[in-house]
Amino acid sequence: MSFPPPLPPLSGYLKNLARAAAQRQQADEDEAAKPRPPAGPVYFCGLDLGQTHDPTAFVMIERNVVELPPPTETPEQVARRAAALASGHPLRPLGPVKVRRYAIRNIHRWPLRTSYPDIVASVTKLFEQPPLKGSILTIDGTGCGRPVVQMFTHAKERIKARIVPIVIHGGAAASVLKGWRSVPRRDLAGVLQVVLGTRRLDIAPELPLAKVLLRELETFTTKINIATGNESWEAWRSKDTDDVTLSAAMALWYAEVLGGDKGRAIIV
Repeated sequence: MSFPPPLPPLSGYLKNLARAAAQRQQADEDEAAKPRPPAGPVYFCGLDLGQTHDPTAFVMIERNVVELPPPTETPEQVARRAAALASGHPLRPLGPVKVRRYAIRNIHRWPLRTSYPDIVASVTKLFEQPPLKGSILTIDGTGCGRPVVQMFTHAKERIKARIVPIVIHGGAAASVLKGWRSVPRRDLAGVLQVVLGTRRLDIAPELPLAKVLLRELETFTTKINIATGNESWEAWRSKDTDDVTLSAAMALWYAEVLGGDKGRAIIV
C-alpha cells in the first residue's frame, strides 16, 4: 500500500504567500509613483430657471486638478518624522498636493419672458460638441423647474449631457430620489464660500457678464453667513438678482461634493 508524499512544511508556504504579497505591494507602489500627465479639464454647468420677473442664467465652469510642491512641515511634524525614523519605522516623504481649481468659461442670460422650449433648445445646442458633450448639467428643479427638466429628458432630440436636477430646500440634510438631488440652501452657500475663500475660482474678465457675476458675488459674500443658516440665504435670495450666482453654486456644489478626483481644497 502506497501513501502520498508528505506535504511541504506550512511555514514555507506562508513565507511564499507573504513574499508574493510584498512583491505585489511593491509593484503597486512603483506604478503609483510613476509620473503621469496631468488630467484634462472637466466641465460642470448650472442652469437657474427664471420666471416672469427674473431671467434664466447658464454658467459653464472648467475644473482642473493641479499639483503643487509638498507643503513645508511644521516643527511638530519634523519631530514626529525624526522619532519614527529613530524607531525603525520611517514615515513616507510628503508628496505633491493635488488642488482643484475652477474657472468660469461662459455665462449666458436669456431675455425676460424667453419661453422654456426656446431655452431648452438653446442649451441642448451647447452640448452637441466638445468640450461640453457628455458633461454634467445641474438644473434648478425647484418649483417650475420640474416640468422644464422633463422637457430636457423627454425631448425628441435628447441633450448630450448628464442632467442632475437639484431641488433646493431649507432643511439640513441632502438626499437623492430617482436621480433628483435635494440640497439644503446652506450647502450651496457653503461650497461657494469655501471655493471663494480659498481663492480657487477664476472669472475671466473678458466675459460679457463677468461684472454681473462679480456684483452678485459681492452681495452674496456680505449677506451670507453659514453660521446663521437659512435666514441669511433666504434674505439674499429674496431681495437680489442672483440667477448667475445660483447657477455657479449648483455646478460648484456638484463638482466639489460628487464630481470625483482626489484634489484638496487648500489656499493657493
